[in-house]
Amino acid sequence: MSAFTVSDKHISALVNYPKNDGYYYWNNQPHYFNGTRGAIGQILVNENYRSVNARYDEQAQAPEFEYDSSSRRGDIYSAVQIIKACQCYAYQACETDDWESTEAYAIIETIKAEAIHRLPGYDTADWEIH
Repeated sequence: MSAFTVSDKHISALVNYPKNDGYYYWNNQPHYFNGTRGAIGQILVNENYRSVNARYDEQAQAPEFEYDSSSRRGDIYSAVQIIKACQCYAYQACETDDWESTEAYAIIETIKAEAIHRLPGYDTADWEIH
C-alpha cells in the first residue's frame, strides 16, 4: 500500500464541510469546528505526515497548514465528494498502528458522518428494516 500527503486544499474542503455548530468528540470532550478550522486542519496535516513517515521510514516534518476558507461559501462540494475525500485522507493517514485512536480519525469519522446525513433521502429512510 502506498501513501502520500494530501493537499491543503483537500484538507480545507474537509474541515470547511461541517456546519458552524458541528463538533467531534476527542478524549470525551466536544471540539467545535467553528473558529478552529485552521487548527483542526493542522491536526490532519500532522497525522497525514506521521502516516507517510511511518510507511516510508522517514522523518519529514509536517509543514504549517495553509487554511483556505473559500470553500465555506455554501456547499460547493457534494456529500458524496466529501465522503470520498474522507476515504482518500483516511487511506493516506492509516499507516500507523494507532490510527483508529487518533484525533484525526475522530475528525474524519465526524465529517464523513455529517456528509452521510446530508445524502438525499437519508432523513426519510427507515431507521430499521422490518
